[in-house]
Order: sequence, then C-alpha cells, then structure tokens
Amino acid sequence: MTVRERARTAAMRLTVIRRRSSVLSDGLCPGPFADMIKLGVRPRLKALGFTGSGTTFVWPSTSCFSQLGIQRSQFSNRDALTFTINVTSADRSAWDLARESRPHLPAKPSPNTFYGTHAWQTRIGKLFPDGEDKWWTVEADQDWQSVADEVVDAVIRHALPELRRRSSA
Repeated sequence: MTVRERARTAAMRLTVIRRRSSVLSDGLCPGPFADMIKLGVRPRLKALGFTGSGTTFVWPSTSCFSQLGIQRSQFSNRDALTFTINVTSADRSAWDLARESRPHLPAKPSPNTFYGTHAWQTRIGKLFPDGEDKWWTVEADQDWQSVADEVVDAVIRHALPELRRRSSA
C-alpha cells in the first residue's frame, strides 16, 4: 500500500470514528454524556436483554416494536446535557397495516418520533408513581455514574415492566 493509500485509509477510519461519536455527543457535553451511555447505560441494558445502538434501545418482542429512545433537550450545551427517555410500543401487525395506507411511515417506529394513534408512546416520567416528566442532566465536570445508575433503575422499575406488559398483551 502506498503512502497516499495509507493516508486515505486513515482519514476514512477517522471519519467513521467521528460519525460514531457524533451519534452520542454532537458536540454537546461530549465526553460525559457519551461515556455515560457507552460505559454506564448500554452495557447494563444489554445485560437485561435490550439491543440497539447509539441512543436507541430495543426490547426483543415478536409481537411489538418495543423501544427506548434517549431524547436530548434543545437547551443542552457544551457544559451540560439534559435528556429524558421516550418509551414506545407498537403492535407489529397494526403497524404494518397502518403502513399500507400511510406509506410515509417507516418500516419500524423510532422511539423519538411521535406517530399519533399508530404507536403507544410516553416519556418515562409518566410511568413513575407521581407521573411527572423526568429529565436528567449530565454536566461536563460531573461524575456521570450516579446519573447512569438512576437511568438504569428507572428503566428497570418503570419502562421495562410496561414494555413487557405490552409485548405480552
């Protein structure tokens, strides 16, 4: 391989790495938020049975599209990133039927896009006993582990039981 080919290959690898990291950070509180998802949240959700990448987590179900999506606040910045979790469940048969008459709908729903009556969707805070909207903040100079612990606990205690219930209905 020539020097030029090696440089081109290295540049392409760097582009891929930047694209992957931008899925998590987009320049907003880049290190702590990306680290929290990659090291604190994703491995623990995968251990529970979730799959997915970036900020979308999929609960395995043959009858439903069951997903969690991390939604970042529009008011986040380099110093702090505020986010919530959207919980989505859509019956696969009903979704496919809806797509027949509405071809603009994607093959599967995205947890951070609202689809009206075609999918059940809520923010995780609405599943808490008080029903209040719940947002977490990760700050640039903060240890993110306690936030990751809270997020995973909220998923286990509130979102996962609802996804399981809707998947078995």
